[in-house]
Amino acid sequence: MLCVLAPHHSLLSSPATLPLNPRPAPKSLAPSLVASKRSTPAADLSTKASDTVPPVRKDLPEDCIYEILAHVLALTRTEATRTLVALSLVSSAWRDPSQRLLFRQPHLPSSTYKHRTHFNSTLTTYSRMLLLKNTLEAHPHLASSVQSLAFGPWSTAVKQEATHDRPSGSKLAIDLLRLVPTLCPQLRALSWPGVVISDKVDASSALQRLPPTIETLHLGDGSSDRDMDLALKYLDPALRREFGSARWSVGEVGAVLARWPSLRKVVLMETLLSRGEDEWGLSAESARWSCELEEFELALGGQSVLALGDLERILGGSRDSLRRLSITEHQLHPQVLINYLTSSGSALTHLSTTTNALHSSPLLLSAVASSCASLRHLSLGSFLNLSDALQPLSRLRHLETLSLKTVSTLVSQPTELLKTIARDLRGFARLKKVYLEVSSDYGRGFGREVTVERRVWRGGRWLDWAEREMRMEGDIEVELRYYKR
Repeated sequence: MLCVLAPHHSLLSSPATLPLNPRPAPKSLAPSLVASKRSTPAADLSTKASDTVPPVRKDLPEDCIYEILAHVLALTRTEATRTLVALSLVSSAWRDPSQRLLFRQPHLPSSTYKHRTHFNSTLTTYSRMLLLKNTLEAHPHLASSVQSLAFGPWSTAVKQEATHDRPSGSKLAIDLLRLVPTLCPQLRALSWPGVVISDKVDASSALQRLPPTIETLHLGDGSSDRDMDLALKYLDPALRREFGSARWSVGEVGAVLARWPSLRKVVLMETLLSRGEDEWGLSAESARWSCELEEFELALGGQSVLALGDLERILGGSRDSLRRLSITEHQLHPQVLINYLTSSGSALTHLSTTTNALHSSPLLLSAVASSCASLRHLSLGSFLNLSDALQPLSRLRHLETLSLKTVSTLVSQPTELLKTIARDLRGFARLKKVYLEVSSDYGRGFGREVTVERRVWRGGRWLDWAEREMRMEGDIEVELRYYKR
């Protein structure tokens, strides 16, 4: 959400329809003071107001203002935006720092946003993008504050609102991209823009000219529905080129990312083509990404599946640098994650997997225990047997937190479960926290009985309630959620 308060009239966008002029000041209290003075004895009138009323400071010191704004940023995006807009209207001392924080990560809510009553619902996402473009051009000092641009969600919102055709939204996104190199040199995070096929070359050129400061990339918006692309599939090729959404290959994206030496994190939310139209004669090795990522997250929409071999191509340059890996298991072909961990998992410090209710991979546990010796934080979503889950993971000597979210057991009582868990906790060297979701069958659903146990393990025994308040080095906090029919 954008609010630019330049002299006199430059209010371009805001989360609500804000007045162009400041709110009228309350009526002066001077007449009442005069009246009270008239009724005061003459002897008392000899005292000056300046002698009894201390001077009032109109604005807080600058460091206090920034301290308050730092707490505002901890709010949700919507609340933070609304608060910053309000603070920018307080005074000139508040205006500049508030507006700079507003533009650090521009927030453009869709006109279909569920809380649209708090915003100017007459402004569509396309209109807000146009206002953003005009604002950045007119106020370079605000443009220089921009550190994040969410082109992906904006492009999707333009298509969903359908107030402008796809080519118009595509060209506007590219026009905004072209402003970034000169006006937004501090850009740190980017969401890949959604463009039509005919604009793909221009988008690629604009992306490759972005400043080398980009550290985080979100590719895709997590939607498995490509809107009207299925209908366009059977229409004239010229119409498909003008209105169809452009798709990118692993090699095409890799060529852009090679221009961003600071890139450290990628969140992949849309499937990539294994080969582009001009890449069919190239080897798989030539399509590998050369960037050295520290964090990668696979979060495809719906039931999309990453093509066989694409994970190796995407993380080809990150074998030694990758530290954090988050994977949705059923969006990979079987054995792909196990193969990757076996060959390249030794440097990982954080590993998180999620899965659907039908996916089970007992071999994954073995691969993690034998190949990921540097892990400090582990969260597994695969179905595992409680009797087989904890003991192998005790080989991870640096592990500090462990979360197993789909564990099955034949044990019917939580007290018996704690005995089983206690037996395996002895083998961990640095473990501090354990979270277990245990079920007596292979299904969890609403309306089932849930028992929650929170315990602390110390030196071979469970602490009683009185002892839990005094924590010591080596204690292990255990949270057990037990589901049964």
